[in-house]
Amino acid sequence: MIYSAGTIAIAGAGVTGTGANFTSAASQVRAGQTLVVLTSPPQIFEIATVNSATSLTLTAAANPWLPAGTKYAILTTDALSVDGLAQSIAQLVRDYDASSDAWEAFAGTTANQTVTVSINGVSVTIPALGKLVQRGANGAVPVDQGGTGATTQAAARTSLGLGNSSTRDVGTAAGTVAAGNDSRLGTIDGKSGGTISGSTIVSGYLRITQTAPQSPAMGGNYQGWNTVNGQSEYVNHRAGGQGGHKFTIVNPDFTLQAAFTLSSDGNGYAGNGQWISATSGRATKTDIKEIENPRDKMRLIKAATWVYKSKAMSGKFGIGVIADELYEAFPEARITVGDVELDDGSIVEDALSVQAGDSGVTAALHHATILSLMYENEAQQNKIESQQVEIEALKSNLEELTKIVEGLIA
Repeated sequence: MIYSAGTIAIAGAGVTGTGANFTSAASQVRAGQTLVVLTSPPQIFEIATVNSATSLTLTAAANPWLPAGTKYAILTTDALSVDGLAQSIAQLVRDYDASSDAWEAFAGTTANQTVTVSINGVSVTIPALGKLVQRGANGAVPVDQGGTGATTQAAARTSLGLGNSSTRDVGTAAGTVAAGNDSRLGTIDGKSGGTISGSTIVSGYLRITQTAPQSPAMGGNYQGWNTVNGQSEYVNHRAGGQGGHKFTIVNPDFTLQAAFTLSSDGNGYAGNGQWISATSGRATKTDIKEIENPRDKMRLIKAATWVYKSKAMSGKFGIGVIADELYEAFPEARITVGDVELDDGSIVEDALSVQAGDSGVTAALHHATILSLMYENEAQQNKIESQQVEIEALKSNLEELTKIVEGLIA
């Protein structure tokens, strides 16, 4: 009889089996038997001890050591001797007793447990009969054993307390099971989030708001998708440096269409264009008047530099005009931006501001002043030209008089 299940590796005098069970009674492996290693040429060793199901010790060390995956054969034919036969029978009796006890526990217990039995020399763990599911009289597994308690869909709903389509157990009310046409499936309002796999089509405007930034540098994150007259545009603004925001508009293929940034220093930048004022054509205006006495008004306004003392802009450099002086010249153009906190904690109520852009108050006043200078220059130029004509006429007359005098003298 030969035992050769699995493969082995030998390191010194130690044998490690893979896929083997040296302690199984059916294997008949024990000390004193011969181990034949199927190398080329074959090698023969004697087993000194059986340590475990996967470990043997030899009487002599292998040289060289043999790698994992080596095939082998253990000669168990010495069971034909009286001594060997006695040992084999003893092993079989021990295995039978262990299996008999396990099978008795398997067949007789109703406890929720598992038992280990030996099948063909291999230990197998299986649930006892008390742990196996038992069908009821109607042929179905009861609910208390993990079944539906019924053999049809309608009966299963009733057994599970779900009722059927004619009851309130399935419907749109709170606490009911959702049907395929449940109106609650038409909204995601109030949901805490999750992952959507695959493409998603949203009809209408989608806004995603990040109210709790991941880090101070990110700021709020708002983005949306809008479809108007078949033209889609994606609008998004995100942090443009700590405390600032970057706004972008992209085409349906997500190529950049426009962008601008409001930075943390309070300045605005057009990312790939320029700031454009609101409508400025005559068709959108009434009571259009030219600015009177622009140079007098210009004298009321100083060009200046300064350092901000508002809390948001404290210590930053500024250049331009002072709003208070500007509105002395144009009180009807007054603009306020609400209350502003200073760096000392005091509040300036209804703080003044100045229009920005080419259509602002200062730009219009500068333009009017330049025009008045141009008109004055043109008038002076016309006067000079008129005087030049008169001078030329006088020169001509003088030349005639000179000729007359010269004739008289001659």
